[in-house]
This record gives sequence, structure tokens and C-alpha cells, in this order.
Amino acid sequence: MSAAVLLGTLVVIAPIVIRNYLVFPQFTPTGGTIGANLWEGLGETELGRKHGFIFGDAKMVEHERIKMGWPADMKIDVQWPDGIRRDRERTRESIAFIRQHPVWYAGVMLGRMWGMLKVAGDPVPYCATSGINVTSKKCLPPQWQEGVVAFGVNILGMLQSVARYLFLPLAAFGIYVAARKDLRLTCLLLVTVIYYLVPGTAAHTEIRYVLPMHGLLIVFAGAGLDHFLAQRRKGAKEEQEPEN
Repeated sequence: MSAAVLLGTLVVIAPIVIRNYLVFPQFTPTGGTIGANLWEGLGETELGRKHGFIFGDAKMVEHERIKMGWPADMKIDVQWPDGIRRDRERTRESIAFIRQHPVWYAGVMLGRMWGMLKVAGDPVPYCATSGINVTSKKCLPPQWQEGVVAFGVNILGMLQSVARYLFLPLAAFGIYVAARKDLRLTCLLLVTVIYYLVPGTAAHTEIRYVLPMHGLLIVFAGAGLDHFLAQRRKGAKEEQEPEN
């Protein structure tokens, strides 16, 4: 199965890498946005802004326009013109700054990890949060915001709010339960979670980037909930059985 996954990856990705190698003078295996995400990610922080990093594609491009002396009416964007060289320059600037402040940047990454995992309460700056609580005012037209339908929607929103606060504890417990049942399969599923939480927090991130991770955590939360229900059913069955 692993060999099939690796072969499928090679078949899908290899044409892109070969195309980039043949077309571009400066070889790049990716689409050339790593530097932009690193650079803008530093622009999210106060220390980064003090040293000239800026968050936002338009602001970053305008910064580069001034730096390179390009005229104001020249049409440029994140990847054109000379996008590969510019992105490598962003990467070099970002990594050089991170090397000067490694402990500080580790704290930045931990903050981003929490932002990725936070699904309840106030949104995290830049990363935001996944979804909203359902209420009649948010989801229904004005003429339906009172009455039985609105009441039912608000009740659903309350249940949803409770579920969102229970989500992370249930997912953590579900990982424990799943690992005891099938450690190899659990580790395989956790690869995606770890990818988003560790390499995925090295640069600017948004909630839309980490939805696959949330999908897997929902599976683990379901495993934890299923374990609770199974134990309850087992206890109820034992109470019903007559004593020998």
C-alpha cells in the first residue's frame, strides 16, 4: 500500500517538477510562494513589522516595487515579473531574520499551532477560526428571526457551542483510544495532523489551509465519543443481567 501511494505521488507530481526544470532558468520544485508566506508571516508579528516585514500581498508587492525602483504604473504581482528570484530573496530575508531570533520564532509557531486548533471562542488574529455559531440573526432572513423556527435555530447554536468546546478534549482522548486499538493506523492518520501543526506553522497560515487536519481530528473525536457510549452501553447491560 505504501509503495502504491509513493508511486501515485510520483506520477502526479513528477510532470510539474520536470516542467519547472525545463522552463525556468532557476529551478524551483514548487509554485514559488514559500518565500511570500514566510515573509508575510513575519509581518503578522510586532517584531517582524519593526524590521520591515509586512502582512498582505498588496503591501508586500508595493514594498518590493519601491525597493527595486519600479515605476508606479508598472503592473506587478506576487509572482511576476521575475517571481522565482523574488521569492527566493523573500525566503533568504525571512530565514536570516528567523535565525537571529530562533526562540522567539518558536513561540510564534506555538501561537499559530493554537490558532489552528482553536475552534471555539474568539477568532485568532490572521488565522481566524473554523466556522461560526449558528443563531437566528446570523442565519435567517429578518421575517424569520422570531418565533418557533428562530427558537429551534438558537437551540441548535447552543448545542453547537457546547460541542465546539468539547471538540479538542474529545479528539485528544480519541487519539489515546485509537492508539490502543491500532497504533500503526493512528500514527498514519497523525502524520497529516503533525504536518500542519509543525511545518505548517513555519509560515503564514490561514484556517482554510488546515481543514484536512480538522477533518481527521473530527474522526478522532468520534472515536473518543464512541468509546464513552460503548462503556455506557456495557455498564447498562451489566446492570440488567441478573446476578448468578
